[in-house]
Amino acid sequence: MNSLRIDFKENDSYEDFKAAFICVNDGAKGYLKTSDELLKALQGCGRNPDQRTISRYWKEYNKIGLDEFCEIASKEHPPNEQELIQAFKAIDTDSNGFISINEFIDVFSKEGDAMEIKEIRKIMDEADLNKDQMLNYKEFSRLIIDTIQKSKKAARSQMKKIVGHADDQELFSNRSRQSSKSSKSNGPRSKDYHESDSDYESKKHDKLNKNLFKSELNRTRSIDSLKSPRKKSDFDDQFERRNSSKSLNRNSSPKKNKNFEPDFEVKIAPASEARETLKYPKNFKKWFHKSIKGGFYFNEISNGIIANSFALDLQNESSLFFSIETFKTPLHTNYEIVNMDVSLLIVKNNKSLSVKGFTENKIENKWCTRLDLSPGRYYLFPFTTGCHLKRRASDYTKNEIKLFQKDLNGKTTLSRQFKDALGVIFDLFDLDSNGRISQDELNLHSFITANEDIPDEEWKFVGELVGFEKNELTKDGFIKLHAIEAKREDKDVDEINKRLANLGFNKSLSIDQSCPFNLTVSSEEENFEILLSEIYETKSSETFLKQIFESKGISKRVKGLDDVNLIEYHNEFWSCLILQNDSRQDLNVFVDCSNSENCLSNTNDLRTNVRIKSKKNKIIMYLTHLNPRKEMKIQCSVTS
Repeated sequence: MNSLRIDFKENDSYEDFKAAFICVNDGAKGYLKTSDELLKALQGCGRNPDQRTISRYWKEYNKIGLDEFCEIASKEHPPNEQELIQAFKAIDTDSNGFISINEFIDVFSKEGDAMEIKEIRKIMDEADLNKDQMLNYKEFSRLIIDTIQKSKKAARSQMKKIVGHADDQELFSNRSRQSSKSSKSNGPRSKDYHESDSDYESKKHDKLNKNLFKSELNRTRSIDSLKSPRKKSDFDDQFERRNSSKSLNRNSSPKKNKNFEPDFEVKIAPASEARETLKYPKNFKKWFHKSIKGGFYFNEISNGIIANSFALDLQNESSLFFSIETFKTPLHTNYEIVNMDVSLLIVKNNKSLSVKGFTENKIENKWCTRLDLSPGRYYLFPFTTGCHLKRRASDYTKNEIKLFQKDLNGKTTLSRQFKDALGVIFDLFDLDSNGRISQDELNLHSFITANEDIPDEEWKFVGELVGFEKNELTKDGFIKLHAIEAKREDKDVDEINKRLANLGFNKSLSIDQSCPFNLTVSSEEENFEILLSEIYETKSSETFLKQIFESKGISKRVKGLDDVNLIEYHNEFWSCLILQNDSRQDLNVFVDCSNSENCLSNTNDLRTNVRIKSKKNKIIMYLTHLNPRKEMKIQCSVTS
């Protein structure tokens, strides 16, 4: 055993093994007393064996001292990606790709070493980097890995407290015996130890292991079975399962054409591996930041995606940093929407409305760009490809929520769920997040829900009816307006449902057909102002987008079609296909991308007939990763 110990000393892992052993055993001398101590010690150095493995080790070794423990620890490994995926799936009970606070609380409070709600929320808040009240896989895996590393560091720190100077063998032995005696005579370790800052990470890791890997992962599947090939239902393929049943366009064609000869082919690396090529400026936190909210909705008349645009007034020449990101409300249920692509077009208000840039780089969950701009007015156009934001296939809802109910006096009132929904709606249209809705913000709400504005006289009447605060509508006033409507005998429930549908609600009062976003402009000087502009159809921004795509994309002549070019632009997250018709006549062509792999499209099919006018170009389709963890391969052919 001595040679084994020398080998481990040559490796940094030995210090982790020794620290974990000493913290459980109160010293380096002696042996572990129970199999639970073995499990706790292994977890202390970042190992997570199942109970069957622990039992095997306990039977295999007559006594487990420091040397034997190091040998066992060397045979085990920290959680690998496959195990983290399985653990993530075990907690993500609704399989939407995120761990909600309720799912997190449910796991960590019901089994193993139950944790207090306050403690669970603290861990969740620390891990939730984008503060959307959920954990994605990246945040979850970072939580586990960071906690393991911090736990190791805390264990080494505690080891020094227990054994003193590790190089002094005599002091080492004496301290171990004193610690052992103290443990037997005085019960738990000193209060100072339990209240130390470093011990928080050790305790957190211990509870994460007990409640996560032990009670969830290992309860349902052993480490040995995890090493076997994964089935189709595992995490990597849940994206295809989630989309394949909706429509053919959400997946690559199920049957490939062996004789397919593409005019264009491109491979785009997994979006999950995208690098952050843009960095925040130095001293960015000291810059002036102004934010405003908005949203993408479906227009009931055109059936296209609409969004609110903004105006930016810049007083003098400045370097500006733009960012835009989607966010999820408590009522959003659609996984795809939360992760949809979003961009911001920056256009100068001059005679030609020239494009100055758009946010094609990504920092964490924000789409960003940095531009040096001259004084003047600019328009900011939010844009999405529409690959993720689509109309639902059916309006059928299994659990339809009633909007109104009768109180004890028989009067009609708002249901609790409808009140909650109205609270979320208010927050979405409180664009400047000041806790009130202005006339312009209510106008925006009215235009999206009913395609009409609110006249000044009606706005004044609203104030007389429910009261204003600083000439703006409060949340209580907004809900009161709807409560007043509920009492009207002539209320049109179908019209109310229609307004909710235009906001993206289904009949269970969940949001699955709209997506809110947050836009932020930053500058070193407070010399700019963001103003709400008008509602616009995002398709109309393609005029500006084509200028960017043509300058940055790759153009290739289509075989057999003179004067027709296929232009492909892509960044690390999505692709756009454009056809350019340089001939003197209009053309009807057939575009086939059905042999593409891992592609999600904004169209109803990966094959489409297109008419292109003479001397014009046209965006054919957008494509993004069906599974962001896999490579996307685009193959496209164009025929007459």
